[in-house]
Amino acid sequence: MNKNNNKWALVLLATFISFGLLSCNDDNQTPDNNKQQAPVKSDTTANVSVLDSINQLIEREPDNAAHFRARTAFYLDQGNHNAALADVNKALQIDSLSSDTWVSLADVYFAKQRHVDSREALLKALKLDNTNTSAMLRLAQLYAVNGDVQTALSYAEQSIKTEPTNAEAHFVKSNLKLHIADTNSAIFHLHKATEINADYCAAWMLLGHIHEQQKKAMALQYYQSALAIDTNNTTTLYSIAMYYQNREDLENAEQIYQRILSKEDNPYAWYNLGYINMIYKDNYEEAIKDFEQSYTLLPTYIDALYNWAYALELNGNKQAAIAKYREVLEKHTNHEKALERLNELL
Repeated sequence: MNKNNNKWALVLLATFISFGLLSCNDDNQTPDNNKQQAPVKSDTTANVSVLDSINQLIEREPDNAAHFRARTAFYLDQGNHNAALADVNKALQIDSLSSDTWVSLADVYFAKQRHVDSREALLKALKLDNTNTSAMLRLAQLYAVNGDVQTALSYAEQSIKTEPTNAEAHFVKSNLKLHIADTNSAIFHLHKATEINADYCAAWMLLGHIHEQQKKAMALQYYQSALAIDTNNTTTLYSIAMYYQNREDLENAEQIYQRILSKEDNPYAWYNLGYINMIYKDNYEEAIKDFEQSYTLLPTYIDALYNWAYALELNGNKQAAIAKYREVLEKHTNHEKALERLNELL
């Protein structure tokens, strides 16, 4: 599955997996634990090298639409949507009968939030080649994003019928089945995806999330399968840490949060370390530092700010806690817990 396919799939995941991509929620004394996807660190030198290689191909074969599609995909990956649109239009000028080029155009329109135009480009691709499973899967995800799950399912099923060994097709169908609460079917198609492609990290992760929601210990096995594919994936590491934290295996959870922090300054790892220090260890001074780090890294993270205030209160820093609770209410006027704690302290 190429990078642009991944972007479509991630949108589908974000839209339909009610328990989120990366964590389980805990309703104890703090607000929900959440986790964002680990940011991708770009390698500027490698990117320049890739672009140079594509440019050389275009210089040698300026009438080859595939080279312009390749550069379109590169620009999309870099977020340069206008350059991507210019290149895919050049590809269409060279060969307007290429189904793959219309799929590339759909990718650009999707990235630019032009969903109607994206759909029309995909329908054109299928008109030119009714076996183009990439177009089918993008249509499935596009209809899903816009709330038409039944039409989305029909395209996913069509893609599987056309190409039964397409791992991505089974993965997309699994997401759609989750949306209509057909968990058994979702699990079946995720297993099919991993049978076809044992290195399908997202499928292993989703199997882990489903089983974690069911509080089944085998969730860890699925997370570890994902981690074996990419040992530096902080998304997977976070899920494993949450697995341990949800079972109050704090030593393992803390070790993995620290492992994440050795790779990136992650506000959610800091937050959960603060949670452990505050709730389980009564180590309020450390919790204060952890929540401060979390909020400093992500100033929109109100949960971190509230718990920073709460840790200050538990540590006996009344005036500092009052100031922080007021700060919470300045940013979130209807924060019931902050208002409740503030009224009690005043």
